Amino acid sequence: MAVVLADLVPSLKREVQSPGTDTYPLADMDDWQGYLADAFWEVVLLGIIDGTVFEEANFEVTPVTSGGDDLGRDYQQLLVLWAGARVVSSKILEYNSTFRAVAGPVEFEQQKSASVLTAVLERIQKRLDDILEHLPNNVNTNAVTYFDVISERTRYSHYPTDYYDGFVGY
Repeated sequence: MAVVLADLVPSLKREVQSPGTDTYPLADMDDWQGYLADAFWEVVLLGIIDGTVFEEANFEVTPVTSGGDDLGRDYQQLLVLWAGARVVSSKILEYNSTFRAVAGPVEFEQQKSASVLTAVLERIQKRLDDILEHLPNNVNTNAVTYFDVISERTRYSHYPTDYYDGFVGY
């Protein structure tokens, strides 16, 4: 039986939005399913999921062999978390840390705390670390390193003043 990514969209929306809000009003079903599809391919490339095929035409994940194991709910949730990390990272990249406007004697300044945005990325990273730690031993867990690199790149490309000497990457 196939796992239809459209069925995971409500979980993905709960992952990236506060209750009662619509943070992404222009996003349609194809956008959400696209993030889930990207997450699927990332975890496949990392060796976390195998034995499944992704059907692009209808956004379905099916077992390679007839009667094979379906993508379990635990791995479906991993896709939701992975896609959520991509959505949140993209949103953070849109933020300016400081906005200032002056019109004559009137001034307005708004700042988004770099430490709060960093804490959000660290929370996502911790959740993925905890999950990947409990996956079966035969799973390739380079995913943690991959997310570390994305997290660091996002942080330092958006807040270059936080960059410290000697950072050589992973």
